[in-house]
Amino acid sequence: MKNEKIFNVKLLAVIVAFILLIVSLTCYSSFNTNALSQRKYLRHDYKNPNQQPFEYVISVPDSVFGNGIEPCYIFPPNDMVRDYNTSVVLLSVGGTGFIIGEHTILTAGHCVYDINNDKFIDLTISIVDSNNNTIKKINPRYAHVPEKYADLTSYDIQYDYALIYVEEDLSEYGMFNLGICLDQYINDQGTITVSGFPQTYPDGYEDSEYGLRFKASGNIISQENNGMNIVYDADMTGGDSGGPVYVNESYISNNISYDYNTVIAINVAQNVSQKKNKGVRINFDILQFCYQNVHLTN
Repeated sequence: MKNEKIFNVKLLAVIVAFILLIVSLTCYSSFNTNALSQRKYLRHDYKNPNQQPFEYVISVPDSVFGNGIEPCYIFPPNDMVRDYNTSVVLLSVGGTGFIIGEHTILTAGHCVYDINNDKFIDLTISIVDSNNNTIKKINPRYAHVPEKYADLTSYDIQYDYALIYVEEDLSEYGMFNLGICLDQYINDQGTITVSGFPQTYPDGYEDSEYGLRFKASGNIISQENNGMNIVYDADMTGGDSGGPVYVNESYISNNISYDYNTVIAINVAQNVSQKKNKGVRINFDILQFCYQNVHLTN
């Protein structure tokens, strides 16, 4: 059982959304309970693709966190190493997602919705084992994106996130916790790790077939867009979009060592000229969207 350093936000399924969330040493611990943040979402039904997306609204206490999609940046030398975590999954659009529940995968909005053609993207999810073998292919049942992402005429990073629901049980492949990052951890330039399926491989893997999973560690540089996204120097390239940006934590209890990863952002974009990569910062809106979404399937 984890100690006070982390609160498993899966427990939000039984706790009202307005209760203070406490998540590890990387959590943020206060918010304005007098204001509400409302975000409208679209749910696409892959079994009825010609049906108009279902619209719904999620309200949470106002977030406390005070353009175009480009290829992502490698800070020489390329520090990516193989990753064998099956809870990081491959999307057929050339992107990444990660398992956060028995039937749910979190990813980037641009891996699910094509804003240029104003439509949801057909996709398949592949579970890839440590030997680079596809052990399961899954078709999504539903996909959810913020309406503001779908309605934008230009890219806005803070809405670039999406949730995929599948009918199959994903629990055997592992899953990530979600957490909210302390401003102090950002100010201290804390260490993070990014995982995904890059389209550019490091030295020694140049001739490998696409579909290898890699991870890279680095440090947080800053936060932007009123704290809605985190900037970091961990290596990533195209294909890594939608992957987890996480903090690794461990503790010892009764002489037993526990190790776990807490996702604090969704890997989405970068800025080559400024040499930095970016992720959508996990906040209360996203936690409510993922764990208290009554419109997940109906």
